[in-house]
Amino acid sequence: MRKTSKQTTSTIGAATGATVPAVAQEHLPWPHGADNFAPSSWPWSPDDFSPIEWWRSLPANHLGDAQHLLLRATLDKICVMNGREWLSAMHGDAAASIAIAVEMFPITEITLEVDLAMTVLMVGALDGNAAAAVVLSQLLGRAPLDHPFAKELSVSWLVLNLRRALDTSKLLGKASAGLKAPSLVGSPA
Repeated sequence: MRKTSKQTTSTIGAATGATVPAVAQEHLPWPHGADNFAPSSWPWSPDDFSPIEWWRSLPANHLGDAQHLLLRATLDKICVMNGREWLSAMHGDAAASIAIAVEMFPITEITLEVDLAMTVLMVGALDGNAAAAVVLSQLLGRAPLDHPFAKELSVSWLVLNLRRALDTSKLLGKASAGLKAPSLVGSPA
C-alpha cells in the first residue's frame, strides 16, 4: 500500500503495525443520512493506490463512474493465461469472478493473483451484481489487510448493495403506482 505524506502512526497503527492517518480514527466509512451518498472522510483516495489495490483500500462509495471506467481499462490491459474462467471474469462475467475469488479463500497473503481476482470481483459489484458485492464483502472481512479498516470496507459493500436494492424497490413502487388495478365489477361469476 502506498503511503501519503499526511499519514502518521496512530495508536491503532502502532498496535497493528500499520501506518494510519490520525484522522482515520474518527471517520465513518459512509455518510450519514439515507439520501447522502457522497464520499466521506475516508483517510485515502483513489489517487493513493493502484486500481488493483482499491478493493482492499477504498470503500464502495469512493468508487464512482470514473474509477469504474479506470478499473475496466486497467483490466483490459492485463493479459491472463489461467484459462477461460479468468478470461470470462475479466470481461464482466460476475459468476466467473465469484468462482475465482472464492477459490482464493482463505486469503493468507495478498499477492498479484489475489489483487487481480478481487479487482475483477469488485468490478462485478460495481456493475450492479448483488452476489459479487456480498462475496466481496465477506472476503474483505476475512482478508489480512495491512490497515485496521477491513470491517468498514466490508460493510461499505453491503451498504452499496442495500442502497441499490432500496433504489430498485422505490423505482418499482413508482412504476406500479401508475398502473391501475383491474376492475372486478361486471366480471362474469
